[in-house]
Amino acid sequence: MQNQEKTSVNKNIKERIIVIDDEKRICDSLKTLLTESGYDVKTFNKSEDASLEIKTGNFDLIVSDIKMPGITGLDILRLARDIDPQALVVLMTGYGSLESAIEAINEGAYDYLLKPVEFPQLELVIKRGLDRRRLGRAKSFLLTELQDKNKALSDRFEEINALYRAGKSLSSTIDLNELLGTVIELATGVLKADIGSIMLLDENREYLTIAASQGLSAEIVKTTKTPIGTSISGHVAQSGEPLFISNVAADPRFKKENRDERYGRASLLSVPLLVKNKVIGVINMAHKTAGGEFSEHDLTLLSTFATQAAVAIDNAATFQQLKRRVLELSTLQEISDAMSRAGSVANLQEIIFWGIRNLMPVDMSLWFRWNSKSNTLNFVGGAGNAEVDLDLTIHAEPKDISSPESARELLLKHLPSPEESKIPRESFSVYFINNEAGLAYLFCLSSSAANCFSEEDAQIAGLIASQSATMYEREKAILNATRLLTMGNMISEISHDMRKPLTNIRGGLQIMRSRWPELANDSDMFKMAEEEMHRLNELVRELVDFSNPNKYQTERTDIVAVIERCLQLVQRDIEIKGIISRTDCEENIPEVFVNKNQIMEMLLNLLINAIDSISKGGEIMIKVRRVDIDSRTMLKIEISDTGCGIDQKDKAIIFDRYYTSKDTGTGLGLAVVERIVSAHGGRIEVVSEKGIGTTFSIYLPQ
Repeated sequence: MQNQEKTSVNKNIKERIIVIDDEKRICDSLKTLLTESGYDVKTFNKSEDASLEIKTGNFDLIVSDIKMPGITGLDILRLARDIDPQALVVLMTGYGSLESAIEAINEGAYDYLLKPVEFPQLELVIKRGLDRRRLGRAKSFLLTELQDKNKALSDRFEEINALYRAGKSLSSTIDLNELLGTVIELATGVLKADIGSIMLLDENREYLTIAASQGLSAEIVKTTKTPIGTSISGHVAQSGEPLFISNVAADPRFKKENRDERYGRASLLSVPLLVKNKVIGVINMAHKTAGGEFSEHDLTLLSTFATQAAVAIDNAATFQQLKRRVLELSTLQEISDAMSRAGSVANLQEIIFWGIRNLMPVDMSLWFRWNSKSNTLNFVGGAGNAEVDLDLTIHAEPKDISSPESARELLLKHLPSPEESKIPRESFSVYFINNEAGLAYLFCLSSSAANCFSEEDAQIAGLIASQSATMYEREKAILNATRLLTMGNMISEISHDMRKPLTNIRGGLQIMRSRWPELANDSDMFKMAEEEMHRLNELVRELVDFSNPNKYQTERTDIVAVIERCLQLVQRDIEIKGIISRTDCEENIPEVFVNKNQIMEMLLNLLINAIDSISKGGEIMIKVRRVDIDSRTMLKIEISDTGCGIDQKDKAIIFDRYYTSKDTGTGLGLAVVERIVSAHGGRIEVVSEKGIGTTFSIYLPQ
């Protein structure tokens, strides 16, 4: 009847009238008259035949006699009303009575006419009835259309509400898993999907895993690992374009990939998750509820959810990164603070381990010191869940520790078994700790969890290890401080004891020069004695100054003049070795505030070292320039030599107290140089290559 109702509104289709009367004459006359009036008329003399036609529902109005053999007009009325509750039936009778009229009306007859029926009267009744039917059908059609519109409006409202809820969750939820779960729940509800999932790319952008889902088993969620370019999701992640499939089983692109029949003949949607035009995953919908198919509108709606999900992932990822950065900075600060409070290296190792444990699932940390002279790795301590107790020295060639990977293989080869050492091997990472001389330590992290250290973990672990490496230098500094204190006491006593005999010797030399000037001037031995006397006196003064540093009194000083004076003092040594000395000073170098005597001592120390480094011949160059560093104008004094150079491994310790490469050196010369430069607010740099030469650069503020 629904098709009939829709077609009856079309005015080009004739309305169909069924006439039933056991008198053939009446049927023929009514057919002729009604046909001329523009109706499609079909007549029946037998009510049984008419009933079969009525059951097809192919009629607009029925005109029937009441009294007929077999099936009566009232039976026809009831049958028609069963087929169509709004059926129009006009009953005629030649034996009218009040009772029959009431019964006809009660049964739902449209009208009740007495024979003989005047045709104009019948035509009027038929016209009014069909007009009423047309209006009723139009009303029904409009009501149905209104209901469809209301349903569509309700669906749109539900969609908007779901998007609003998703947006609200987006602004109020910072937990990624919770937010993605909310998005997929809302999307499956609005799109009427039985299955939904959000899949994210791994860090290397090689495969997809399920981050949130509806309608999938826990086993599928856990085991799904879809490579890019394979299956439906992998195809969308690779292309970056949304996909709408009305029947997965029939789609030639993915028919073979649907072997597990997870989707069967389902309709499916898959949309990429885009953040700044970069695919980070996909969102999928499958199995439309009640077996229906998705539409293009559904694809558009899912794309909206995908946009929100992508924003959620980006925001949550940013928040997680910031949260981790805060944790990393806090850990670094705690370790830094601990360095100043820890009473021992072992205590610091524990603090470092538990600090790193806050950031990654580590079970143990190990420290090895590299000795470049003996080519050995020495275990110097560790910390962890189990006690770390190793007596281990590993002999290794530099090539064996040329990279963290090769060092890892070397250590794993020599470490005791996990059962013996309690050191897990499932994850084992090695980080290099370098100083100016090169490799200093290996810092190792181990865990019983497989592949648990990410690139970010490696970076922060390396940073913490570099910061923490100073703990060993601190231990060394404590020993040096103790040694310095002892040396300071010895220096005070030695300098006190040496001053008197030196004064006596110097006085004796002066007396001899005054009595026998010819001998003093002509004797190389006498001159050598005076020079060595001067050197010993300077050494005592240097020792006293070093153990008792005084505040510097500065004055405006011409640095170029000081350099020229220093060259005069060492000129004889330069000539003896046949060294060429040159100066290259920028014009109009301004005077600077320095302690003249201390600067002269600094320059003499550097010049003497340069002379000593040259066996014979060679060159010493002194340059003075003004340079801009960090928005400040500084005076740069550069002293270069073509001497023997400095070993790479020794560069980091040449300024240490008591370090010397000379057989007769005190190890205080460069330490004094560094102290003088620092006291003037400057800094010193050294560049050296073994067998080529050395350049010291001193920067002093103007």
